[in-house]
Amino acid sequence: MLALRAAARHPAQRASWIWFGGGQLGWAAGQIIYTHLDLVQLSSPYPSMADAFFLALIPCFIIGLLLLSRSPVPRQQRPILALDTLIIVSALAGAYWEVAIGRSIVGHQGSALAMAVGVAYPAADLLLIALLTVFCVWRPANSRGPIPLR
Repeated sequence: MLALRAAARHPAQRASWIWFGGGQLGWAAGQIIYTHLDLVQLSSPYPSMADAFFLALIPCFIIGLLLLSRSPVPRQQRPILALDTLIIVSALAGAYWEVAIGRSIVGHQGSALAMAVGVAYPAADLLLIALLTVFCVWRPANSRGPIPLR
């Protein structure tokens, strides 16, 4: 609801808010499916159809964030942004591997699909955190002054 309201109030950012809303709808659908499986059918299969909807949240948010970008990155600065992003993702991935992803793989005792879903959750979180970090710390070389956090 709030994403639709924001889309209506900010036409320049409408596409971003639609993607944010779509991700939230996916999460809500996953929650409805999971609750139905858990309370009505008295089973909690893993992975289930609910996981597909839960996992849809992250790509929708990533697309929304990319569309929300205030200004395009100049062509000559794209390699710098790519390198900055790679450094941040690598640093976060090392720590995240120890905390979440590595443990999901080492302690896994199920199907390959269950392992893939188990790794997809922390990997998707890592991508979103890395993107948010890059957005917070990166700015074009020609801008001066402090980075405004809006």
